[in-house]
Amino acid sequence: MVSSRPLVVLIAAHPIWNVPPFFNAARLLARNGYQVIVIGYQQGDLPQRERICDHAVVLRLAIRSRNIPVGPIRKLCSLVELLSRCRRIISRLQPVLVTVFNDPASLLLRHLKKHDIPSICWLLEYPEVDHAGRLEGALLKFCQRSWQRADTLVVPNYQRLALHLGQRPECQQRPCFVVHNAPPGDSDMQKPGSAAVGAIDAVRRARGKGDTVVVYSGAVGIRYGIQTMLKAVLQADNLFLLILGKQHSLAVSEVSEIVPDYETNDKVRWINEIPYRDLAAVLKECDIGFVHYIGENLNTRFSAPGKLYEYMRAGLVVFTDAAQEVAPLLRAAGAGEVLPRGFNAEDLSVRLQKYSQGSRILSEAKENATGLYQNVFRLEVQFQPLLDHIRELTACR
Repeated sequence: MVSSRPLVVLIAAHPIWNVPPFFNAARLLARNGYQVIVIGYQQGDLPQRERICDHAVVLRLAIRSRNIPVGPIRKLCSLVELLSRCRRIISRLQPVLVTVFNDPASLLLRHLKKHDIPSICWLLEYPEVDHAGRLEGALLKFCQRSWQRADTLVVPNYQRLALHLGQRPECQQRPCFVVHNAPPGDSDMQKPGSAAVGAIDAVRRARGKGDTVVVYSGAVGIRYGIQTMLKAVLQADNLFLLILGKQHSLAVSEVSEIVPDYETNDKVRWINEIPYRDLAAVLKECDIGFVHYIGENLNTRFSAPGKLYEYMRAGLVVFTDAAQEVAPLLRAAGAGEVLPRGFNAEDLSVRLQKYSQGSRILSEAKENATGLYQNVFRLEVQFQPLLDHIRELTACR
């Protein structure tokens, strides 16, 4: 890759597929004068090299140790191989900045410090060491010691920042930034693929009948409240649910338990995943976006799910009991409903039916959600202080 632009490398120790924070950060850096390479594992039939936008590409590394039987040893061998190859790539390309996303990619920070390469440690997840296996827990503890070697720490909300600094107080000596997992203001929408077209057609048919369309995007299952939402939608005459998520066997079993005929039921449509590039085109056709996590661990309690911001960008009313830091802003802006912990289907159905198709409360809440995203959570707004810092870090390189 030959370019006069300064090179920034983003690295994650897992497959690079629908991972919006990586792609969105790459887009903004590319728009602001940098050449960007995103590096991670190759998996399945994903291409080794893929264009994100002008001046930004994904490089997926085929890992030989994936032939080892599934288990902790394979994970460890794959990690060692990935980190080794990343070190060689960095030594050859000499980037002006390297950003590592999450543990255990943070293990590269030692190498970067040794070679005087500016670095950012971007922690999208809070590592639950106590809930990990023995080998994984030991690795996570070791990774956490690496955070202090980064020149800069980035986390998705202020509650997470407090957690991370409490875990490693020595990181307080580093510049720390909060960048919510929000998308950029422009959606980079292309002509949607066949799966997205099917979803859009189903939504338009439902809205044509006067239904309010609720959408859930992400992993499907009890843990994410899908069964409760299904029950709530089935209780009302004017609601329709669109599910965008992988139809794995457990998810199909859980959905079928509530809606045995989900493939033909006219109140539910389940699309087996769509590419991230098509998501905005589908969401903008809907009315309400749903976000829920079951579980009281710190990672979920202080979560910052990207779908929350995707919904707001699309102008959807947000229904959630997650995202504690964002919830008060949603409530104050009149952009959604903050659900009580342990909400049931009956309560949820009543709340949903307030936002009937064509009602003033629905149109105002959708407008408020758009305003909250544009003025507060739009990635360009969130990213600007970090971008200014990156320019300072790379000015003399």
